[in-house]
Amino acid sequence: MKIKQRITSALLAITTAFSLMSTVSHASNLRFDVNGDGHFNSNDALYIMQEWLFNDNTDKRLDVNNDGRVNANDSLYLLQVFLGLVEPEPEVTEPETPVAESILDDYSKKWCYNLLTDNQKAAYEALVKGILKCEPIIDLLDCNITKTDYDKAFTAILADNPHAISTRGLGEWMPSGNKMSYIKYSYNPTAAQCNEIMKNVEKNTASVIAEAKTLKTDYDRIKLFHDWIINRTDYISNNEKYTWRLDGPIVYKKSVCEGYSKAFSYLCQSVGIECLLVSGIGTTSLSSGPHMWNMVKVDGKWYHIDVTWDDPLTTSGKPTLRYDYFLISEAKIKEDHTIDNTFKIPSAPSNYAA
Repeated sequence: MKIKQRITSALLAITTAFSLMSTVSHASNLRFDVNGDGHFNSNDALYIMQEWLFNDNTDKRLDVNNDGRVNANDSLYLLQVFLGLVEPEPEVTEPETPVAESILDDYSKKWCYNLLTDNQKAAYEALVKGILKCEPIIDLLDCNITKTDYDKAFTAILADNPHAISTRGLGEWMPSGNKMSYIKYSYNPTAAQCNEIMKNVEKNTASVIAEAKTLKTDYDRIKLFHDWIINRTDYISNNEKYTWRLDGPIVYKKSVCEGYSKAFSYLCQSVGIECLLVSGIGTTSLSSGPHMWNMVKVDGKWYHIDVTWDDPLTTSGKPTLRYDYFLISEAKIKEDHTIDNTFKIPSAPSNYAA
């Protein structure tokens, strides 16, 4: 500390002297107005020195020479810029992640879809289109699939598509040799009910999706969706069908883990963020049972996120928002989650580091 003070004392004295000598400001360089007084002058160099020396301030805004550190060099650099001895470095701005259009119906951006064979992909596409419209009979003859292929395609649909509401039961199917020619479904909810559900979902998410599109990064959007769901939702297992659907948190503000996960996946995919539903077992000190959470892709890497367990039940009944399961690694999630997914899930070797 003595060395630090000796090194900076001379610079501090020089900076203070220039501060007393001049009140000139340079409006064209107001990005160097680090003390926020509306002017760029030697007072800003003095401010950086004081913040570094006395407050250990590491605010990136004070790193005016863009060397990745905040120290006396920034104060000296700013003083040199003020005196016209050096040309200022170009301003460094944080890269923004552009908001993509919705990928809810873009199969190429679905994780499980991309693990299927060509014939299974054809069945997946035909099934999704039919299920979303609640078509009673879906033609699969041209897909050239077996019952095993169908099972894989259908399971992939459930993991990839949070808005495929009426898919909880298997329908009758007709074989053609060892191939499937069509599948027949009986829907619950009905087509009319599904349409009404999705209208309410779109109405209730319009503002948060619009807000997400104003944010700079996918990390910020994911955090917004995580917090929004938790802050509006109570974990309630009341046997109501909506608690298992995306409209549980979004419309009714009541849900179990499946509803939390589907709502989160729906919001992420609505702004172009790849998101996957993951099934398994959740284990606490009190119980163990079937559970669902998500994996989400940020900056080209996948992470686990459990929105339900970041909204824990408390003995006081007071709402709680935490980040214990926010963008974590596979090793971390496996501490109390057992992955039991039909499909291979993405690799998540590390926790997210901002």
